[in-house]
Amino acid sequence: KKQIYIMYVGPDIVDDGLIFAVDAGSGRSYDGTTTVNNLAGSNTATLYNGVTYLSINGGVWDFDGTDDYAGLPNSAIPTGNQITMSFWVEVDSIQNSSIIAGSSNGSTQNLNVHLPWGNSTVYFDCGSGVAATSRIQYVPSTAELTGWHNWVFTKNASTGIMKIYLDGTEKSSGSGRTSTIPALTVVNLGRFYTALYYNNGKMANALIYDTALTAAEVTQNYNAQKSRFG
Repeated sequence: KKQIYIMYVGPDIVDDGLIFAVDAGSGRSYDGTTTVNNLAGSNTATLYNGVTYLSINGGVWDFDGTDDYAGLPNSAIPTGNQITMSFWVEVDSIQNSSIIAGSSNGSTQNLNVHLPWGNSTVYFDCGSGVAATSRIQYVPSTAELTGWHNWVFTKNASTGIMKIYLDGTEKSSGSGRTSTIPALTVVNLGRFYTALYYNNGKMANALIYDTALTAAEVTQNYNAQKSRFG
């Protein structure tokens, strides 16, 4: 069993399939420099352009929506059929933004989560195909874009199912999403894979799995961490 040092109270987080985990509140992950250590492996992320650390909620990163972002190792995103991405975030303003994005060649959108886009819609793109095989979306309420929330995005290209969860509850799903995840050459947290769509908000942690978590596992992770966020 891996030792994953995420700040939580209650049940353990799911660690099977966890390949990348960063947490602003963990001294093992973040020591105040521009380097962020992966709690599930040896690779690291890098903060750029003055991402601010705040001590609220046990420690969070504050992205200014203008130029702040983090560069992730390409290995943070699995290749092939399955992925889960989980973020504890607070949206500070509604604008065209990406919470995570990646490309196989610097110009093709192979991974992208608008959380949200300027129209307040959350879009989840994942795969190498057209939108019909790689995209789902969800229109959250104003309350769901206010305060701290846990957003989780899963894909299993073998079954063709993609899902969006909010605070442990499934909010959107799509079938026929069969395009697989290619090897990426660029992965960013807090902006698009090019210098666009910067995120304006706070992030406490991010978890990435090489499996599509079940609904029960998504709920388990939510329950393990929710007390940190009130």
